[in-house]
Amino acid sequence: MENDPIAAAAAARAEQQRQAQRQAEMEMKLSDHVQSFPVKLALPANVLSPETAAAAAAAATSDDSGSAGDKDKTASPSAAAAAAAAAPRTDQDFVNIRLMESGIKFDEVQSLGEASAAVANFVDGMKSTGCYDSVQVAIGRPAPVSGEDADTAGQSQEAQQARQGGGDNGNAANAAAAAAAAAAAHVEPRHLDVILGEKRWYKLYIGGGIKHEGIIGGSSSGSSIEQLPRVQMETSAGLLNVSGCSDVTSAAYTVDQTGATTLGLSHDRPLYSCFAPYSALYNAVLTNPLLNASNTALRVTGRMDTVDWECARSSRDRTRSIGVKICNWGHVAVPEAAKDAYVGLEWTAAFRDVLPRRHPSSPYACDASPEIVAQAGPSWKHSLLYQHRLNNSLCDDKFNPTSGVDAHWSWEVAGPPGDVGFVKGTGGAALHVPVVDTLGGISLHASINGGFIRPITYGGLCPSTTSITDRFYVGGPIQLRGFMHSGIGPRAETGGKSTAGGDALGGDLFYTATVAASIPFPGISLLRDNGMRLFTFANAGTLTGLDATPASAILRSTRASVGGGLAIGTPMGRLEATYAVPLRYGPRDARRSVQFGLGFSFG
Repeated sequence: MENDPIAAAAAARAEQQRQAQRQAEMEMKLSDHVQSFPVKLALPANVLSPETAAAAAAAATSDDSGSAGDKDKTASPSAAAAAAAAAPRTDQDFVNIRLMESGIKFDEVQSLGEASAAVANFVDGMKSTGCYDSVQVAIGRPAPVSGEDADTAGQSQEAQQARQGGGDNGNAANAAAAAAAAAAAHVEPRHLDVILGEKRWYKLYIGGGIKHEGIIGGSSSGSSIEQLPRVQMETSAGLLNVSGCSDVTSAAYTVDQTGATTLGLSHDRPLYSCFAPYSALYNAVLTNPLLNASNTALRVTGRMDTVDWECARSSRDRTRSIGVKICNWGHVAVPEAAKDAYVGLEWTAAFRDVLPRRHPSSPYACDASPEIVAQAGPSWKHSLLYQHRLNNSLCDDKFNPTSGVDAHWSWEVAGPPGDVGFVKGTGGAALHVPVVDTLGGISLHASINGGFIRPITYGGLCPSTTSITDRFYVGGPIQLRGFMHSGIGPRAETGGKSTAGGDALGGDLFYTATVAASIPFPGISLLRDNGMRLFTFANAGTLTGLDATPASAILRSTRASVGGGLAIGTPMGRLEATYAVPLRYGPRDARRSVQFGLGFSFG
């Protein structure tokens, strides 16, 4: 008798566990049933503003309550006028194209789970354009069935009955197909309402900002930020979604903390919208498998900017450029910011000036090396650039991956009518492999990047040497840890006040390689849960001239370092803090052990 209470408690716990298990099984079955519930969505989807959607809901409620009468008929003209005034600017064809690209199968039967996943992709894509405060999609209201659809449903039912009456002449496969067709024919079509909370058609901004244009990947593989972003005062204006296809036009004038001014103009729109609706080119852009359908964008830019490189080579680059780009993702400032793999082709015409640093006490003298002064003056670059970046789309995390592969490559050709000529190629790859589950998961990482530039004279129309503006510069966090930005490679004997060790002159050939191991940050769960990882690394690299450079010379000039650090993925990119010990370096290399870096990839 003394064991009865213990046995009763054990039995009660067992019964509770069985009930909890049965409830979990029922919830799973219910979820599976709901996800597999067949739906048929009518084409086209209804594009509504929140105001028109609310008016339609109120009208439906009034009709359901049976209160519609003369009062409603009297109010209908004013209601129609109000609805017309609140109609969204977004084009209905644009919305329906985006829905179909996201996975919605209009006028076909698909499961509710498939439709929900497609709707989620559609909402994410529309929000990424920056033209909408909110995007909502409602599946529900029955759509009227046309006479043709009714005839089709009747024919399906008759065919099913005929097969059933055939008896032995039929077979199980035909019967199953007939049953499926009959079931699909009887699925009631439903409306798809897309409710768009559009932003105002214009935007104005006056205030502070961060300058990042012109300093991202300007001298190497494009995966790291060459300088720290600078604070600037900004005045900007823009037009949003004026033509109804999420087009964005913007103009901005900025002044940074050094007094350098920037004027930028840009227009971004889907490529297909540049052509007449349903024309051959319009349809080709939307159906070509090599393009990203309505996401394929046309971007036109104009820019006047000055980028300060005095910390590395005692000069500034002043650029006045125009460009036209066709790429598979619109509304991205730089290719590395695209949410998925990026492919782009860009034409650029740029007038450039190299401005050596002026001497502080003698305004007619330059505080720079003779090599930099010799590069001073204007040049005209006319080029075509092709880029392909996976952007860690095959990895488990965009900026701090632990498994997957990544790669990037680009080709640029410059020539007449510009007065600089060259062919320039860059590329790289990275591999991330989880190896051990202990300590929260240990991963191994490896990456390699490289590039070259070779001058093309075009029969004497262009110089036989490359410009310091077009060459590569190597060093800094993310790229070659343990060395400062532009810290290795060819260097002048002298430099300005800001480069006492000599101005960096850049090189025509470079490579960098990194191997590392990482684990989740130990001890502090908040940091670990947000993706911070502790890693150790060894990296190597070099930067040389291209003319008759043997492989042995490249190996002899290789710099190397080892160290460790912390890394975390943020919305802005990969943020890391490292401590490195250079193991192999030249006497004039600019080294730094403690570094903080921001970039777009592992290295």
